[in-house]
Amino acid sequence: MIARSPSDVRPVFDAIARSAIRLVGGHSCSVTRVLGDHLHLVALTSTDPAADDLVRSFYPMPLGRRTPMADVVRTARPLLVRDTETDPSYTEEGRRIAGARGFRTIAYVPMLRGGAAVGVIHVAGAEANAITDGHVQLLRTFADQAVIAIENVRLFNETQEALERQTATAEILKVIAGSPSDVEPVFDSIAESAHRLLSDAEVGVTLIRGDRIELVAAAGLDEERLGTLRASFPRPLDLNSAVNLTVVRGQTVHYPDVTAEDVPSYTREAVRAAGIRAMLGVPLLRDGKSIGGVFVSKTTLGAYTEKQIELLRAFADQAVIAIENTRLLNETKEALEQQRASAEVLNVISNSVSDAQPVFEKIVESCERLFATSRVGLNLIGPDGMVHAGAYGKFPGAEKLRRENFPHPVPGSATGAAIGAGQAIHYPDALGDPDVPQYARRGAETVGFRAFIMAPLLSEGRGLGAIFVGRETVGSFSEKEHALLKAFADQAVIAIENARLFNETREALERQTATAEIL
Repeated sequence: MIARSPSDVRPVFDAIARSAIRLVGGHSCSVTRVLGDHLHLVALTSTDPAADDLVRSFYPMPLGRRTPMADVVRTARPLLVRDTETDPSYTEEGRRIAGARGFRTIAYVPMLRGGAAVGVIHVAGAEANAITDGHVQLLRTFADQAVIAIENVRLFNETQEALERQTATAEILKVIAGSPSDVEPVFDSIAESAHRLLSDAEVGVTLIRGDRIELVAAAGLDEERLGTLRASFPRPLDLNSAVNLTVVRGQTVHYPDVTAEDVPSYTREAVRAAGIRAMLGVPLLRDGKSIGGVFVSKTTLGAYTEKQIELLRAFADQAVIAIENTRLLNETKEALEQQRASAEVLNVISNSVSDAQPVFEKIVESCERLFATSRVGLNLIGPDGMVHAGAYGKFPGAEKLRRENFPHPVPGSATGAAIGAGQAIHYPDALGDPDVPQYARRGAETVGFRAFIMAPLLSEGRGLGAIFVGRETVGSFSEKEHALLKAFADQAVIAIENARLFNETREALERQTATAEIL
């Protein structure tokens, strides 16, 4: 039976129970196993349905309880009760079971592994003294066989689990390798693997994006529960949930029972409403800082094992690897695109030394491509001291903006504000920020800007104009975007200065030629 059941120990326990009765001429048998701090009933020969149910009602049984089985586990020594009715050490609970099951004598034999009891075999006889010390010694053999079965199953399952983990890891690494520029398939693979390997857990993967927490993948939920979960995101970066506690503080959160008193009240209320009884959350850590989290939950009570926690941490590490790979690849692509755009602008500058307008138009075109937006324009301060529209993209409302908002004075303009600041300035909420200059606000209302960034064109401290990029959504511009727009502003200044110097030189030459002709 042991050889035929390498992955499931229960058939072995059933076979041991039947064989023990037959060998010692016993009345009935049961087998219990130590799991954690409780004894669990794993095999029981039937005598009467009501009596069977009575026995099952006492399990799982705490090891701290004063019972013969618990005493055998603690001492790791057999116990023979020759007469359950007269033995003063036998408990009333035991007599109740003996009466219902119809036995008068019972032997408890521990299953030992490394000197510690991992379970107990109980064999009962119908009459007092029906089981002898010799029978107890014989039952030790059955106990040893049960331990062999337990060890076989443990080793088999550990090998199987390790293989499944390696397979899942290989699958995720394959997805990472096959999706270097898009991390979303990796998140989906991680969620599916965690669902499969962690007892069909419900899984969610989250990331911090800006000032919000977003759900990027989920697995193991039906359509209704998935819809409810998605509706709860994005979330602000506060600490009002276990998800936020993991993601914001970078802590592993483990609640074997979400209704326990040590679980924060906000978590108890939120997850209980969703039908969750246990949960585990592991942060995604990059350079010691949390950038997201992987969460698993189940609708039954029970702690996740250390192996399961480590497995989820391994998945979290793989998610970070995928994010880093994608970030590095995209940064490389962005750098190449920026270099190409810069080379194109410089090429136009070299071929248009007398006229800066083609350069302005090339810069606007490059910004449209690199900023993933069509709202780009370049303003110039004219000889009249007013702000003029120099070069604009073909975004909706561009012509109306040029016609109705230009020229306008430098004071009260975003161009003037950027020149005054001496660096790029941006307005994350162009319509809601009271500090937005009046002409900039008017322009934002005309074309539907909700946020924009403005970089000044500066030559030896003198303001020549500014270049801007606008968006339809509220939000900040990154440091990289500031630096990129400044680089284009510097190229625009080079074009302006080249054209000025070229034209000044040509004018001087024409004057000298005219003077020479007169002389």
